[in-house]
Amino acid sequence: MELNKRMKNILTAIVHRYITTAEPVSSGIIAQKYNLNLSTATIRHEMYLLEKSDYLWQPYTSSGRIPTDRGYRFYVDNLMVKNYLKDKEKREIIQIYKKSKEFEETMKITSQLLS
Repeated sequence: MELNKRMKNILTAIVHRYITTAEPVSSGIIAQKYNLNLSTATIRHEMYLLEKSDYLWQPYTSSGRIPTDRGYRFYVDNLMVKNYLKDKEKREIIQIYKKSKEFEETMKITSQLLS
């Protein structure tokens, strides 16, 4: 099934919210926190369709939804705003990694760069 604009907006909102909170996302939260101008009933229906197409998963009855691997993949490939590094930033990162020799130091630097 091809996702329409409304489904894409809802999937984006769910992915963003779930990444932030690590909790299932309800239609009420989407209606409250995101300016989609949709009723909770409409959001629930779209979430149901996204679940049937394996973009979302409902851990238990009456809970919110969470993205599936397919939902994350679609988000990354089609919806995520991509921020590309400038050449100067790339060079700086390469220089930092060249200086670090140990695994723990590399992991520390990586976590600092990502934060």
